[in-house]
Amino acid sequence: MLILQEAYLILKSWRRNYLEGRGARAKPVVKKKFVRVKKTLYSYKNGKVRVSVRPFEEHLIFDVSNAWFWKG
Repeated sequence: MLILQEAYLILKSWRRNYLEGRGARAKPVVKKKFVRVKKTLYSYKNGKVRVSVRPFEEHLIFDVSNAWFWKG
């Protein structure tokens, strides 16, 4: 369901920009993969982001302390 909402929002934004003269006629194409995660499904602590995949069973941990965008 969230995928449909994201696609709808991308098209809605493109349409608005096109009608206001700020966008091209070509429809948008998603070039990079991205994910939006609900606030209740992730936590942040000590430069690490933990994302729950299955509640209390499986999770992913991303160390962002050495990332280019990190200012620690």
